[in-house]
Amino acid sequence: MFNQGDEDFVNQGVYPPVEVVATRPVLRTTSVHLTGGCRVGCNEDITDVGRLTRKSYQELVELWDKVVGVARDEPWRR
Repeated sequence: MFNQGDEDFVNQGVYPPVEVVATRPVLRTTSVHLTGGCRVGCNEDITDVGRLTRKSYQELVELWDKVVGVARDEPWRR
């Protein structure tokens, strides 16, 4: 993930970076775990810290579809 407008960002992942508009800048080590859910307890403090850009959201959905498709085909691979 990278902060919108961060001209010094260097992607170290294998996929294109996800652009975010955050109230506080995300760390350069922040990442997205596509297949893992995130449980939130009812007693936890929750607040809105930002959002993905529309382009990054669409790219994440496309990547998720691709990853899920590969996983679905995995049991049939020989």
